[in-house]
Amino acid sequence: MSLMWDCCCYSKLQCVMCYLEGHSPDCCPWLYTKCRFPHCDGNRKLMISYTTKNYNIKHLKCQHSKCTEFQWLFDTNV
Repeated sequence: MSLMWDCCCYSKLQCVMCYLEGHSPDCCPWLYTKCRFPHCDGNRKLMISYTTKNYNIKHLKCQHSKCTEFQWLFDTNV
């Protein structure tokens, strides 16, 4: 487990933001993360898809207006 979770790590707790276990919502590692695209200084935001095909599926999307970085949350590694 990451050291950044030490302050708020609860083994049985499920985060209400990402629905993963082991941390509280106030220190969810997926709320805002650095964009993975080269030369982009944007941050990725945790979002929820509401399309018919992917309804209620969480994903990370860069907030920079010119960046197209996107990643499904279930494809990420902690």
